[in-house]
Amino acid sequence: MSSPGSTQPARPHLAQLIPGLIYLYPAVAGWLATSEQPMVLGRWSAIFLGFNLWGIGVLALLALGWLKRSPGLVAAAQVLLALTTILLPVNNQLRELPWIAVLLPTIRLTCGVALLMGGFEAHRRLRRGGPLLAAAGGILCVLSFVDYVLLAVLAVAPQDRQEDAGMRVEYATEEITAKDVIIVGDSFVWGQGVEPEQRFGDRLEARLRRRALNSRVYSLGLLGAGPTQYVQMLEQIPPEARADRVIVAYYMNDMPEPQSLRVKIKAITSSFGLGFPSLRFVGDRIARVLTADVDEYHQWIVDCYREDEPTFDARWALLEGQMQALAKAAKSRSVRRPILVILPIMVGFADYPLDEAHRRIAELGQSLGFETLELLTRFRDDIGDGVQFRVSPDDNHFNAEIHDLVAQVLADRLITVESTPAGLP
Repeated sequence: MSSPGSTQPARPHLAQLIPGLIYLYPAVAGWLATSEQPMVLGRWSAIFLGFNLWGIGVLALLALGWLKRSPGLVAAAQVLLALTTILLPVNNQLRELPWIAVLLPTIRLTCGVALLMGGFEAHRRLRRGGPLLAAAGGILCVLSFVDYVLLAVLAVAPQDRQEDAGMRVEYATEEITAKDVIIVGDSFVWGQGVEPEQRFGDRLEARLRRRALNSRVYSLGLLGAGPTQYVQMLEQIPPEARADRVIVAYYMNDMPEPQSLRVKIKAITSSFGLGFPSLRFVGDRIARVLTADVDEYHQWIVDCYREDEPTFDARWALLEGQMQALAKAAKSRSVRRPILVILPIMVGFADYPLDEAHRRIAELGQSLGFETLELLTRFRDDIGDGVQFRVSPDDNHFNAEIHDLVAQVLADRLITVESTPAGLP
């Protein structure tokens, strides 16, 4: 507080720095994280690096405003900090930080309280903008309390009603034994569109038990996951818990994608609810407008493998690095050689557009020590037209019949083929 007669403005209250102090946690984590597509210095994507620099800039603005005794700079930094928390969950590693779901509304709440304090102080000193600051602070406080309520509701909601529920079934991975099977993958392993017991992992377990094998199948699938997350899933399994086999389910959208404005806008809007549940409705509506139908989505997957696309070589090199890390993690949790099963997109297989891409993925897997299992030929011979076996015409996921077919192929491979140990070529 300034002394009587002093012309120097009062320094903003120390409590107004609290939002920045809380934000240091994800800000530091962002610099320590590695992007899924690390194109800059082998560590960050250009957008993620920009986001990290933005966060540092906002914190610097907050500190500068406090040191310069500038309520305007402090208020601007608090508004920007609150907006930053909306974009933070776009990065998978940041959104998975411990307590991040609670910390994000807490940052917004403390920003709201700080803006209220600034608004009341401006009003007391007859400065302009006081009512506007107070109104912005009040809105942030109300939204933050709504977020807390929604997070509490999600925490107690039935697991199958949670859109971001993580693993569909919680497994005690420390109980994995050398007779068990681990499957890692995305929504196809999770079982999008079918009941839990209809997933190919559960069907595989039933088939193994019918053949007098007392094996447990651990279906470790996450919605929207890719090779980087598959590695993380395997590394979370205790090192001493080694299965007979690790099976990696590679779906063709696991190829790193070309970056585009539409892709980034969709990622941002679809992530609103992860850190800002009260904005989920808005984000869902925008993401729905930008979501391609299933045919456009399949064409996008095909385009990801176009070798004349300018970023293809860089993206393929990135995929090779991801698959190398995945092979290492899979071998460390598998007694016998891990299996890379390649899942086709569900289109007509007579003129399938990704034959060459399947071949390249299979060769990459073999070169890294995987035993590859190519399902395209089996799908082409047995079902012919994948469109008829989707969960629904506008959904690319397998229906229950295809899950059973995948389980049958996997069971035949696991039982009839003797493989070398995981550590051997």
